[in-house]
Amino acid sequence: MQLNPWALTGIVLVAVVTPYLGHRSSRSATSTHDFLVARRTVRSRRNAAAISGEYLSAASFLGIAGIVLKDGADALWFPIGFTAGYVRSQRRALVTVHQDITYIAEVIAGDLLVMHSGVSGAESKKVRVLHRLTRAGSDEPVMTANVLMVAMDLERRRAAAIDEAILAGMGKRLIGDPGS
Repeated sequence: MQLNPWALTGIVLVAVVTPYLGHRSSRSATSTHDFLVARRTVRSRRNAAAISGEYLSAASFLGIAGIVLKDGADALWFPIGFTAGYVRSQRRALVTVHQDITYIAEVIAGDLLVMHSGVSGAESKKVRVLHRLTRAGSDEPVMTANVLMVAMDLERRRAAAIDEAILAGMGKRLIGDPGS
């Protein structure tokens, strides 16, 4: 691995400048309240930019894996393109119409488990999703769930075709059979 001198310089610069600015600005605050509200000298647009930057930084740090951990398998659709904004603007969503669950092994309290989820097939109007629960470390399967979902037009309440861009995103995330 080659060390990038620009990246190293940037990291060192941030590591040195940040404590300096924090120390310098904390000396000008005369009370805790002054420090917490920056002596009311920060304008609303700059404050909004700072809050947005903090939020986006946290979102990118946690990434899709953090969202899936927090929201479960429903968050699988974010990297594919079925986001809340898409559902609102296009008035289309995926709905579960059938699910087959196979319990393979017993699980007891304290077992460490890992959930693997992905698209196992996608056609113009339907999507098959596979969830596979395994024991951490041994990858011994504990449970599989095969889910059939249909794209729905929320206005007409009928099956609708999935956008080509979303189908392409699903194609990039195809996974194999649980037995493999």
